[in-house]
Amino acid sequence: MQYIYITLMFILIGTNISQANEYIFEFASKFTTEKIIFPDTTEYVQIKGEGSWQDNLGDYGKVFCLGKAEIQDKIANLNAFCEAKNQNNVRFWIALKRSSEMQAGVGIVQFIAGELKYENLVGIQCPYAIQYYEDMSFFKQKCRLEDNVFNKL
Repeated sequence: MQYIYITLMFILIGTNISQANEYIFEFASKFTTEKIIFPDTTEYVQIKGEGSWQDNLGDYGKVFCLGKAEIQDKIANLNAFCEAKNQNNVRFWIALKRSSEMQAGVGIVQFIAGELKYENLVGIQCPYAIQYYEDMSFFKQKCRLEDNVFNKL
């Protein structure tokens, strides 16, 4: 069931919506985890990921993420932060939040800081979908932006 749900979300996020200005950001990362399992089967998981990203404006670069998840009854409450650097060494930072199955889910990403052109994204929230396979994660977000923001990217 989770795979049907996440596949549907990737399709919805990947579908072109009206004529809005869209910013699409995708990354794949290799991740590691460390966890503590409590007697009631609740898990506390620390996550570290490193990978590469690209967007629909022709930028690409590296991404580094740190996060934590508390998993109870197969539902993960995840909070993570990522730093991304593009091919010109310009950086931005995002926060990821979601409450869904650990292996796949949807959530909200918020741009929390940015340099140069990415300063225009600070405060913007967008939906994202993520799926894990073995030690890899695959992430996609799609934002609809106002003209005054999109044209400054």
